[in-house]
Amino acid sequence: MFRIETQTETAGGVTYALVGKVTEEHVPELERLLATARDAGRQVTFDLAGVVLVDRELIRFFSTGEGARAELAHCPTYVRSWIRCERDEETTQ
Repeated sequence: MFRIETQTETAGGVTYALVGKVTEEHVPELERLLATARDAGRQVTFDLAGVVLVDRELIRFFSTGEGARAELAHCPTYVRSWIRCERDEETTQ
């Protein structure tokens, strides 16, 4: 199960809560949300408090893809560590 909830929305930014298992198949939807918000001049924050599982493609999205330009709130320690490792791996290649 996966869902996206809009937590807050202002003229300057929007926060989306991600809930459940977030995988590669959800990346296009997250990219669409980012593009729409950025076209409106808004900063995007993804609240990961409700995330129970992620896959490597989502980590890549947050570490080196479009998702790297978004803020992460309530990010589980293992996710933040994994993102850091992916960024380190990209810079050493």
